[in-house]
Amino acid sequence: MHRGSSTDPSTERTATYQSHRRASGGATPRSPRPPRVAGAPRLGHASRVTPEDLISTRRRLGLTPDALAAELNLTPAVVTAWERGRIKPTGRVVQWLTWRAGMLDRDEALAASNLPECAELYALHTTTNAGAETARARRARMDAVLAHLTTCPTCVARRRYIEERFPPMPRPPMAPSMRLVVWAFDAFARIKKTWFVGRG
Repeated sequence: MHRGSSTDPSTERTATYQSHRRASGGATPRSPRPPRVAGAPRLGHASRVTPEDLISTRRRLGLTPDALAAELNLTPAVVTAWERGRIKPTGRVVQWLTWRAGMLDRDEALAASNLPECAELYALHTTTNAGAETARARRARMDAVLAHLTTCPTCVARRRYIEERFPPMPRPPMAPSMRLVVWAFDAFARIKKTWFVGRG
């Protein structure tokens, strides 16, 4: 007499896991990531920026030509000349516009995410009169902000929410000397990471 056979649940799970690996070329199946948000397009090199790009980005930021000129410490006639294609904006201006639009995209995404804001981080930014702050006090406050961002569960959750949905932020506009400092810091961080991973 033929007896019915029962399958061990653990065997079924193993078979399902292996079938997923074969279907994905041997990769371990992962939970789906949230879809990436394109956000405001990067403007690219200043020589390739069109007047339409500038007008679109300015409107995305909610600025009039006069307001944009005021933020950049320029005359409105310069902004008008950009948007009519008479002259090209500098690379630093294009970088600033791209960075501002990227920040706006991420701020709006966080506002719509229902994730709580961090009151402690807000206090770190607002309890000091920046005009009367010494260089040493400013450095100490920024160190406290950076330390807080890496340990606060609220800030970590907000950062991960953005990282899962957006590409990396463009560099903020800065002077050439400051860009050299940032480049050196990034290079040191990469070397340090490689060193410790290699010794781990």
